[in-house]
Amino acid sequence: MPTLNKYARSNEKTGYFIRANVGGSHPVTLQVTSTAEQIFKDNGYSDESNIPTKLVWSMYDVDLLYTESSVSSETPSYSFESLSDAVTGSQLTEGTRQDLVRYFEDYSGAHQKRVNDVLSELRREVTAGSIELYNSSEPVQNARNLLIKYSSKSGDKIDQFLSNVGKKGRQSLLTFGQRASQITDIDLTDQGIVSYQFTPLSVRGEVTVFDLTSSDRARENEEYDYRIDYEREQRTASIHIRDGTIEKMTGASDNLTSSEARQLANELTPVKINRSNIKSTIDAPSISELDIPERAFIQGDSDLLVGVVDRISNSDNPLVETDDGHLLLDTGDKDEVYLIDQIESVWGRVLCKLTHSDATSTLADTMPLLGEEEFRDVDIEKDVVDAAASYHETHHEITEARVSEDRLEYATRAVMPDGSLGPVCGFSVCSSADNQTIVEVIAHPDDEKEVVEYGEPGIRHQVELADDVTAWETAVSTEFDNLRSQSRDALLTHQVEILQLIDKTLDKHTGCEPDSLISDVVSSGDLEDQLTHLENVWEESTILGELLAVSDHESEGNDGEKHIGTVDFFNDTGGYGFIETDACEDDVFYHMEDVGGPDITEGDELRFNYTQAEEGPRATEIDRVS
Repeated sequence: MPTLNKYARSNEKTGYFIRANVGGSHPVTLQVTSTAEQIFKDNGYSDESNIPTKLVWSMYDVDLLYTESSVSSETPSYSFESLSDAVTGSQLTEGTRQDLVRYFEDYSGAHQKRVNDVLSELRREVTAGSIELYNSSEPVQNARNLLIKYSSKSGDKIDQFLSNVGKKGRQSLLTFGQRASQITDIDLTDQGIVSYQFTPLSVRGEVTVFDLTSSDRARENEEYDYRIDYEREQRTASIHIRDGTIEKMTGASDNLTSSEARQLANELTPVKINRSNIKSTIDAPSISELDIPERAFIQGDSDLLVGVVDRISNSDNPLVETDDGHLLLDTGDKDEVYLIDQIESVWGRVLCKLTHSDATSTLADTMPLLGEEEFRDVDIEKDVVDAAASYHETHHEITEARVSEDRLEYATRAVMPDGSLGPVCGFSVCSSADNQTIVEVIAHPDDEKEVVEYGEPGIRHQVELADDVTAWETAVSTEFDNLRSQSRDALLTHQVEILQLIDKTLDKHTGCEPDSLISDVVSSGDLEDQLTHLENVWEESTILGELLAVSDHESEGNDGEKHIGTVDFFNDTGGYGFIETDACEDDVFYHMEDVGGPDITEGDELRFNYTQAEEGPRATEIDRVS
C-alpha cells in the first residue's frame, strides 16, 4: 500500500511525497500538492501513514498528486479506464469518506474543478453498492427486504408496518430503494405517509423525507409530492416539492440557503420517468418488456438508459456496450439488466436492477408464493384473476390457492376497519365474475384480530353471495360452548362484528362489493337460525380447512421428519434471521423466541418445520443440529 512520507529538513524540498509501487522493481515517487496535503491531514493521515491505493491513483488522475516530471518515463504504468474506476472500491472507511466529502464541499482553492471531480466520485461511491431489485410483481417481499436491511424495526414491527402500508406505500419503498445506502431508518406516520431518515451527502444536517405520494389519505389534502424536514444545530426548515420543483420553504432560511435546498431536493427526491425518453443499449431487452419504476433519482439533465452488463473489467468494473463504445457503471453483475443514469459519455450510475414484466401475467406470476403449474393455464376469467391479484397487491397477501373444478379458491387475511390484518379469510370465486362468491372467516370470539391456526378452536362464519341471494352460516367450536350458557347477546355481538368485518373486506375486493350485505343478512334471520356447534370447525370447512390443511401437511418433511437448513442471515439486535433450505424456494424466517438458548450464528444448521405466513415461510418447532 502507498505510504505518505514527509521530506527531511535537510532536503531542499518541503512538504510530503508518496512512495507507490506500480508493479515494477522500483516504486514511483508522487509529489503531494498543498491541497492533497490538507486533505490527508484533515482525514487523520500523517507521516508514514498507509494511504488506500485507489484513492492515491484517483488523486493522481486529477493532478492532486503528480510525478517529478510529466514526461512518459516518469508516468506510472498503473492505469485505470476512467477516474470512476480509480475511486470505486477504494479502501476508505465510511467515516473517512464522509470526512473527505465534507472537506471537498468547503474547498475553494485553485484546484476547484479537480476537487469537484473527486467529490463527485466520492458521492457516487457512497450511493453505489446497495442497489435494490425493482420488481413490482413482488411488492410485499421487496418492501420487507428493504425494511429488514435499512430500518431499525424488529421482525414483528416490520410485519405490522407492511400490514398498514398500502400499494402506494410499497411503491414508495421500491423507489427509495435506489437510495438505500443513505437511508438510516424508515417510518410510517399516522396518516399512512412513509418517511425516510437520510444521511445527506451534499449538505450537513439531519434530514427526513416524507413521501406524500405514498398515502391515499394524505394525497386527498396534499398539493405537494414530497416534504423534506431539515435540522442543523437545533434550527429547522422544511422544503415542499412538487413535480421536481421546490414550491415552498418554511422555517429558518438563514440555516438553509436556497442553493442548499436545491441540492437536497435533487439528491433525495425522485422525479417521474418518461418512458419514451429512455434509450436502450446494445443487447438490452426492449423497454416495453421491462418493469420500469414510475420515479427515479436522476441527476440533472442526464440521459436514462436500459443496459445489460456485457462484461466485468480487469479492475472489477461493470461495462455496458453502447454504439459509442463501452459505458462504465458504478455497480452491477454480468448479464443483469439495469436502469442507468448516464452522467457522462463514459460512465453511468445504476438506479436499479430491472426484471421483465409480463403483460399476460397469471395468478402464479402475480403472486410468487403460488408457483405451481396448475395456475398457469386455468380456465378462470381474467377479471376473476385480476381481482384476486389486486387484493393480494393492494391489501393482504394470498398465502394459499387452488383451482377446484370451475372455482378459484384462496386463503388470505380479512381487512380490519383501520386497514390492518384481520383473521384468516378464504374466498371461493366462480370462474365467471357474475356467479357465486363464498367468503369464509375463522375467528377467535374474544379477539377478531387474533389468528386462529389450522386445527385450533374457533368460530367459523361463512357468507354466500349469488345473484340476489345472500346466505349466512355460523359454526361454533364445542370448546366455546360456554357462549351458549352466557347471554345469546355475546355470540350475536361477535357475529355482527365479523359481519361488519366481512363487509369491509368485500368492499376492498374488486368485483365483490355488495350493496347491502349487512341489512340483507340481518333481515334474513340467518344470524340466529343458521347456527351450529361442531367438534372441529376446520374439518367441515371446504375453503380454509382444505387450503390450510394442505399447507400444514406440506410444511413437514418426508415421513413426518423435519427439514434441515443452514442459517444464512442473523440479526442479533432483532433476534431473527433466515434459513436456507432445499425444502423451500424462499429462505425461511425464524425468531430466537422459537429456539431459545444462546444466539444462533450464520452457518449453523437447524432442524425445523415451517408454516406459510403472509410475509413468507416461517420456521416452527426448531431444533439445533448438534
